[in-house]
Amino acid sequence: MPYRQLGIDKSGAFISSLPGIRRANILPYHCTAAAKHKNPGLNFRTTEVVNPNRDFLVSIAGRLEKFGLQVKIGG
Repeated sequence: MPYRQLGIDKSGAFISSLPGIRRANILPYHCTAAAKHKNPGLNFRTTEVVNPNRDFLVSIAGRLEKFGLQVKIGG
């Protein structure tokens, strides 16, 4: 099993073990802050991070739902 999937499974197990928590929101990464860093000349360290596509987010939601969580993509 790829490392990323193992991390999602561990996260799902942990979240579902918390009392009263039955929902999770997946907030996809975006690089909106990059422009804010360029203006004052700051180094934006996460320029190599790729925005996840919808299929990837849906697959993560499916893995989390296996732990009995209601999952929403976005805030």
